[in-house]
Amino acid sequence: MNESTDLTQLTADGLLPIREVARITGVNAVTLRAWERRYGLIVPLRTPKGHRLYEEAHIQRIRDILTWLNRGVSVSQIKPLLDTTTPPELPRQNQWSELLEELLHAIDRLSERRLDDAFNRAMALYPPRTLCQHLLHPLLEALEQRWQGQYGAAVERALVHSWLRSKLATRIYFNNRQQVGRPLLLANLDNESFAPGLWLTAWLVSSTDGPAVHIHAPELHRHRGLMLAEGPLGALQELHGAGLLPGSEGSAS
Repeated sequence: MNESTDLTQLTADGLLPIREVARITGVNAVTLRAWERRYGLIVPLRTPKGHRLYEEAHIQRIRDILTWLNRGVSVSQIKPLLDTTTPPELPRQNQWSELLEELLHAIDRLSERRLDDAFNRAMALYPPRTLCQHLLHPLLEALEQRWQGQYGAAVERALVHSWLRSKLATRIYFNNRQQVGRPLLLANLDNESFAPGLWLTAWLVSSTDGPAVHIHAPELHRHRGLMLAEGPLGALQELHGAGLLPGSEGSAS
């Protein structure tokens, strides 16, 4: 019996490979491996060739980890909370404020390399939803406040938006290649070419739910019929009538 047949049989027995666990929980394989190797949070079973396999108990443990992460607890502080049978006292300190300060400091220095290094470390340990909630949203809010009337704000904004668009576009591309099903189209209708919230939404969707496609199309704002079109044929007709398809430019009124 070859390895592929073994995995098929084990899956039928209720054991799941890491890619399926990543799909179910929203925690990517890189992060699951980091939780195992660095913190001992999960100890999966192994096939004779070393492939990781997860039981239902592992899935529940991952969900418990996510619960603590969503309460703001650092991943390095979670293991004692999982292994105790008594209601624990929440750690007063966590790494989110430190990570936020590190990112803000890198931006203040206009150091894209430091910014990227710090975020890559966080991305290896935390799933996208947790990163958005506890790091990226607070970062963007802090920056928007900081940029109000600040000298040099335009330079910082250009750096952050360029970096974030590149980072998210790469992740969305690779996520989409692993997803199946119909893609979700997210259209930016604003005149600004980069909308951080929309890009973060595309990243979250592509991480767990399915492929996501992001476009910048402010001209669609003028075509309410397109947004209300029933089905793809109706949308196609609206696009053609609006002159938004190749060869249909002359038909727009």
